[in-house]
Amino acid sequence: MDKDAIKREVLSTIKDMVVAVIVVCLVLGSVVLYTGNWPPLVVVESGSMRHSSESLIGPIDAGDLVLVKSIDAREDVITYVEGVESLTVKGTNAVGTVVVDRTVSGKKAPHNTYGEAGDVIIYYKNGLRDETPIIHRAMMWVEYNETGGGSFDVPDIGAYGITGVLTLYSVGYLGQTVDIDFGEMLARNFSATGRPHGGFITLGDNNHGRYDQGGSMRDRPVNGDPVEPVQVGWVFGKARGEVPWFGAIKLHFAGDPNPYDEVGASGVPPNAWNNLFLTIGGLIFAAILIDVISHYRHVRKERKQGAEESGESAEEGEEENGTGAEEEKETRGSAGEDRAGENGLEEGVEESVNVENEGDEGRMGEEEGGKDKGDERRGGKMGNGARVGEAGGEKELEDEAGLSVEPAKE
Repeated sequence: MDKDAIKREVLSTIKDMVVAVIVVCLVLGSVVLYTGNWPPLVVVESGSMRHSSESLIGPIDAGDLVLVKSIDAREDVITYVEGVESLTVKGTNAVGTVVVDRTVSGKKAPHNTYGEAGDVIIYYKNGLRDETPIIHRAMMWVEYNETGGGSFDVPDIGAYGITGVLTLYSVGYLGQTVDIDFGEMLARNFSATGRPHGGFITLGDNNHGRYDQGGSMRDRPVNGDPVEPVQVGWVFGKARGEVPWFGAIKLHFAGDPNPYDEVGASGVPPNAWNNLFLTIGGLIFAAILIDVISHYRHVRKERKQGAEESGESAEEGEEENGTGAEEEKETRGSAGEDRAGENGLEEGVEESVNVENEGDEGRMGEEEGGKDKGDERRGGKMGNGARVGEAGGEKELEDEAGLSVEPAKE
């Protein structure tokens, strides 16, 4: 391989690397702009949101990467009771008196994400950012009402003054019954704020009705305190989209921090690993295929350029040959003209000599002709004399013989 080829290969490699870096930066920048968060993705560590024992596209499974879009106000999140098309609810006060019992339709229905109604939020328990954030579905927004000794209101379903239990029927893909004990919340010590407050009530899709502010988090308290309703400032963002399986790599190296609840690598469904390896293999194959195609096109381009350069060289050679032939032809023509001029000059000289010779020959012929004519004239005279002599002789003979001849008469 010559130096030019090596140089082209190095430049091509550098170009590919620069393009790859630019593409990564553009993709990452676009994701950050869309989510308004850094980091823009989180890894799902547990199976509390899964809808099956296998990893599925759609529901959130352990090992998935999820985009997190920031929120600024409570209205940026649509809760389960707002997004569900039909829901039966029943609420009581502290002594068991029913205050609400109806079937409601969500104000913003239908609104579904990850296989169920409502948005999924990522939040810090009791606002503590050194704690691992939780990714669960926002079930409802509750407001604390200080009148009458304190109670909770759920405006989205028209339930007010609840001091007992609010029951939701046929919730989620499991069709579970969820009992939210507001009386227990009112009795607890709100350590994060020092007083009762409202916020989001959250629930994992696979937690069988154990909502976070009640039974679900009792075995995992925050500094010994139960999880409180999630205030807007505690929300890192709402989940949007997913990149399945790739987060399992991070969980594999991080280990199992909470193996009792299948949190971490042990929570990743078995088929997720198979799908991950197949996807990585497919990406590697695609990269190799693209590289092969690119190399093939590059080789074809070089061959084409080489053929064009060869054609141009051949044309230049033909032009040079043609120019040389024309110059040789012109040279030959000039030489021919010179020779023709010399021949013409020689022919002219010869013609003039021939003309002079012919003139001499003419004069000589005329002189000879004159001599011949003189001889003829002299010969004629001699003939006449001979004829006269012959006639005189015949007459003399006739006279001597005494004969005469007369002309015949008719």
